[in-house]
Amino acid sequence: MSSHCPTGKIKQSGLCYKPCPKNMKPVGPVCWGVCPSGFTDTGVDCLKHSYVEKPHPLIWPSDKHEDAGLCYKPCRSHFKGVGPVCWGECPHGFKNTGVDCLKPKAYGRGTGHFSKHDCDKTHDGKKYGCQKWGLLWYPKCKPHFHNVACCVCSPDCPHGFKDIGISCQKPSYGRGVGTPIDSCPQGQQKSGALCYDDCKKSYHLVAGTCWQKCPKGFKSVGIDCQKPTHARGAGTIPKFRIKWEILGPIIAALIIAVLVLLFVWKWFTRENMPSSAQIGQLGQLVQQNPELAEAALA
Repeated sequence: MSSHCPTGKIKQSGLCYKPCPKNMKPVGPVCWGVCPSGFTDTGVDCLKHSYVEKPHPLIWPSDKHEDAGLCYKPCRSHFKGVGPVCWGECPHGFKNTGVDCLKPKAYGRGTGHFSKHDCDKTHDGKKYGCQKWGLLWYPKCKPHFHNVACCVCSPDCPHGFKDIGISCQKPSYGRGVGTPIDSCPQGQQKSGALCYDDCKKSYHLVAGTCWQKCPKGFKSVGIDCQKPTHARGAGTIPKFRIKWEILGPIIAALIIAVLVLLFVWKWFTRENMPSSAQIGQLGQLVQQNPELAEAALA
């Protein structure tokens, strides 16, 4: 005796089901996705493989300037950045005092002369010439100096600086709000405040760890990939078939038993009793032509 399933169905665990789609494994009435190579099958999920990457520091973009941990546009030539402001740089000989540049030491040019002729005879008069201030004549100040009132030569402020007496006020301009550092060299990617080497193919970076990407159709749930499922319906009981090699002799034996009973009955009734030869011939006929037995039982 054997059992079989209808066309289009397969036998599993004693019941008939529709076949599962490709790359899915049957478990009763449900087809489950198969975990790809590298994943660990945990039943309804596939555990992702992971590995840790070595961290590297972030780098400043080549077109930015770092100040106090933030990125700014570079300042123009002869300017220095302090946060979001670019300030003029103090020239050589000037002292930086923050927003000003303290001038080098000034010098006096004497008490003056009543005539230009007398002024021209002096050392500085011969070298730089003379100029009249008020009623008196004074030697001109040295190059890069200018007179303050009658008698003092004060250093000139650089171009763009404002002269405020003993100091030069720096020029300044804004360069925008600073932005956090967020650049990594080629071949690395940013995670948090650090750079990490690019993950291998089919992996992605999460907090310094490379995790396998879920295959198509799988749902990412933390460290797992949730398997896709496909319902294939409830299983049905397969049909049973008895082979004729088994059924034929059983039917023949039943017919012979019936005939024997008839013979016994006829023996007692003494009417139309068949002969033993006739009974033997009937048994041989059934064994040679089993379709007769099937017709008799139909």
